[in-house]
Amino acid sequence: MVDLDAPARPVRTLSWPELLDHLRANTPTAGAPQALGLDVSGLAEDGQIRVVPMDRAMPVLVADITDADPRELGALDSSRRIRWVAADLLATATTLARAGVRLRRGYCVTSARRLVDGYHRADSGQLNGGDVSEDYRQAQLSLRATTHASSLDRLVDIDSANALAAADLNADGIPWDAARHHEVLAALLGEPTESGCYPRLSELDEQITAAFGGARFRWRTEVPEAFDGEGLQVRGSRVSDFEHLAHPAVPPLTSWRHLDILANRFGYEWAARWTHDGRWWPVFHPAATSTGRWTAEGGGLTLPHSLRRCVRVQAGRRLVIADISQLEPRILAYLAGDRTLLGLAERGDLYAELGNRLGVDRAMAKTILLAALNGRRSVKAREALRPFTSACSDTMDLLAEYEQRARHGATVRTELGRTMPLPDVPTVAAIETASVRRTAEQRSLVARAGRRGRSFPVQGTAAEVCCATLAILRTQLRDRDARLAAFLHDEFVLDVAEDSVEEVTLLLRQAVHLGAAWVLGLEALSLPLSIRTGSDWGVREP
Repeated sequence: MVDLDAPARPVRTLSWPELLDHLRANTPTAGAPQALGLDVSGLAEDGQIRVVPMDRAMPVLVADITDADPRELGALDSSRRIRWVAADLLATATTLARAGVRLRRGYCVTSARRLVDGYHRADSGQLNGGDVSEDYRQAQLSLRATTHASSLDRLVDIDSANALAAADLNADGIPWDAARHHEVLAALLGEPTESGCYPRLSELDEQITAAFGGARFRWRTEVPEAFDGEGLQVRGSRVSDFEHLAHPAVPPLTSWRHLDILANRFGYEWAARWTHDGRWWPVFHPAATSTGRWTAEGGGLTLPHSLRRCVRVQAGRRLVIADISQLEPRILAYLAGDRTLLGLAERGDLYAELGNRLGVDRAMAKTILLAALNGRRSVKAREALRPFTSACSDTMDLLAEYEQRARHGATVRTELGRTMPLPDVPTVAAIETASVRRTAEQRSLVARAGRRGRSFPVQGTAAEVCCATLAILRTQLRDRDARLAAFLHDEFVLDVAEDSVEEVTLLLRQAVHLGAAWVLGLEALSLPLSIRTGSDWGVREP
């Protein structure tokens, strides 16, 4: 809440050298980090940086750095124990990263406020009109007033560290081979001609039209209408809606849909907007979903496998690519305390071991486990789940508990306390309606809320482990010739000097272990890490 009666903070204007000297003299070199507010919103406008002490009796320090080198702040930050507090840490850290300053520690007030408001399932309130010290104080008080104060504190630290990591990515971009991008598009979609950029789509369009007897439709949205004319019922326009049909239009239509997505989402227009100077420039937003996962603009989290080979480093460097194997099922086993599932996970390939236990192949075991997690209700899914329910009853009991809580509108939380938001108004109304009075639509809404609640703690806790790993990894790589090149949920892509690959591989394994311990506790469970290296994201080295 904005305190309109609070006295204005005194302001002290310093030269840039004076501000640096002041910080050197008044910040610790050891022990607990000192919280200091940081505002760089004036950096682009009038070349000013504001440092805000948490003690409101102390003046706000303002320095003009128009003719100064802001990287001196980075050097000072490296030698002092400072936690930089910002209303929007991502924006602040990105601005500084583009000026060559990588902050070591930060605290995002907006993230803290969002977590607390989410914990109480309330709308986020306003910050205190620009006084970051008061916003920080209120955030700390609000966190301490919850019954999950310690874990939420850890979650704020993780989200804040991820804001710094995202700022690095947003400032650095991702190495990109534009010539290879053109080669891939030309191979799949044809070389551009005067009549169009993607001749292969035109060829497929003609084949599809011929298969439908010359009738033309919008192949993105009108697939049901096209098949209706053939006497076939199709629910929607997704490939999964029609790929099972024995019709001559299916093969070209399937190819057209896949290539159309590639052309529209990652074609020449996309490249003109999001790639230049040998870099790809997506914009990442950490903890931007209800489960705490990242989102991105510019395709940062959805680059298709066919284009991953375009993420390519220069000679003398390697990409180290690591992903945590079968993370969500392992998290589920841990949360349920299911000794059977945990024992299978400890043996290596969880899906293969579960298949051996249930007498099915690996693919079916994976299907069964994901059906359990997502609450699939088809007859086929229920039949497949029976042996799993018998073997892993603790897991099924926990999932049923999550689902029932969500169906009744109760809180559902991750391991660190991130809370599933309230559903939309119609779903809340459906939940509050007596079950015998619900309409068919309301029953569907309640069931959907239950399925979401069933998987939310697992997905959210998995995101917490990955984000904690990323936070640790950023610290480990700080003084090494290695940097984060991409982050995709449970996959980490690092741009590493060729002679540092072995060292960084060891650091990755250590970071995963420490990240799991940060979220789940020491020796919670082992998380196998699959690591490969290469000159690009899509190619394995032998």
